[in-house]
Amino acid sequence: MATAAIVLGIVGIILGAVVWVIGVSSPEGVPVPGEEISESDRQWLESVGVANKDETIQWFFSNGMFSIKENGVALMGRRVSVYLGPKVQSCDWSDIRAIELATGNTWFEDSVILIETDDDRVLHIRVNPTGGGDKTLYELLEHAATRARHEAGKPAPTSTLSPDAEVPAEAQSGR
Repeated sequence: MATAAIVLGIVGIILGAVVWVIGVSSPEGVPVPGEEISESDRQWLESVGVANKDETIQWFFSNGMFSIKENGVALMGRRVSVYLGPKVQSCDWSDIRAIELATGNTWFEDSVILIETDDDRVLHIRVNPTGGGDKTLYELLEHAATRARHEAGKPAPTSTLSPDAEVPAEAQSGR
């Protein structure tokens, strides 16, 4: 029994260390100002088409478990870019017709922000609701889109999607 207790204790320490490493290496899960993005992360975002070299990233958010390369969103001066793995979608702020936030209720249930564009595309962002990052990101998106649409002479974005918007299958289901 003593040997089993020692073995189980060692296994517990190893598992605790693994969980700690995952927690330390995970992205924060909250929107961060663009100037706080590391140079290597900025270069990666440019290499996959999330941002252009001449663009200033105002805000950045990643909900990836191990790396920002899993998924995220970058808010630039004139547009927003959303990526999920290798798939990158973007639109100009003034083209955002509707923004919807479906809030997750627990730390393991992501919130989803859906962005509908004037050309009926739907971009989706998965956000962990812990710490209010989902609401902060939603407010940043809504503010930028409202300002850009006002400057373009368009009505402010609505908070619900139109019934004929094409919501991607990955946004309707889990991850």
